[in-house]
Amino acid sequence: MSRILRSVIVFLLADSTIVNFRVLATVAESFAEHAVVPDVVPVAPNALLKITYPSGVEVEEGNEITPTQAKDQPTVSWDTEQNAFYTIVMTDPDVPSRATPILGEFKHWLVGNIPGSKVKS
Repeated sequence: MSRILRSVIVFLLADSTIVNFRVLATVAESFAEHAVVPDVVPVAPNALLKITYPSGVEVEEGNEITPTQAKDQPTVSWDTEQNAFYTIVMTDPDVPSRATPILGEFKHWLVGNIPGSKVKS
């Protein structure tokens, strides 16, 4: 039996820059609908990342990704500003499941001080 890994990728902008991948209201509505706000962060981000795993699975708000689909490092991209630094957090807010979140939140990875979109740097 494979456990479903529900991942939430939260994009936090270190300098509060607004990046326009989506209309802010749409992002806020989606984060509220999936209980990311207020369970994980107090307010929705200004934009979302484009995240694709080598398996071909793309991360979207609220989609479920199996451990097999997410076992390899994803490609992560977003619009950036020169001289800005960014932080990416991948967290599962309700372990082991949304229906029974008895273990609470689990941080899968955290990457900080990212210059522009150079995640590997």
